[in-house]
Amino acid sequence: MAKKIKICVLVLLCVTLSACGFQPRSSKNWPPQFHCVSLDMPSLNTTFATDIKQLIKSMHSTLVPLGAAPYSIKLDNIQFFHDQPPITTSNQPITFTYTFNIHLAVINAKNKAIYGPVFLSVSQPMIVNSDQIYSNTAASIVKPMLERRMVSLVYDHLTSEDLQHRLTLPKR
Repeated sequence: MAKKIKICVLVLLCVTLSACGFQPRSSKNWPPQFHCVSLDMPSLNTTFATDIKQLIKSMHSTLVPLGAAPYSIKLDNIQFFHDQPPITTSNQPITFTYTFNIHLAVINAKNKAIYGPVFLSVSQPMIVNSDQIYSNTAASIVKPMLERRMVSLVYDHLTSEDLQHRLTLPKR
């Protein structure tokens, strides 16, 4: 009886995930025009850049130097910051909002943007209660989380139907 219940729960879970449109990240959604692509970022030696490079490689694409590929993925204006709310009293909770912003564009070999620049932003609020002490180490915890979210958002844009359509338009 317990085995039948487990099987029913597993089937129900699979049906639910299928019905809601859940789909794992896959190279089948990756544009074939990106089989060989360049990455244009202010710095390629950050954890965010490493995550983006891993994403591209996991899609079975080859990263080549700028100008050596028909398309380049340009990420710039990369900013990580948090607001500084006014502290009026120490007996009230304070909310900090951490934000990670970038501009994304896809550039063709003629150095023309075929997609973007698109402003992408992810944020995470953090509440510091009256009996807690804010520490600067919070940023080192929140930043990697926001970077992972941003990588997923970049993937969503690079596999969007809009970009797929623009990549298949005749070259001008």
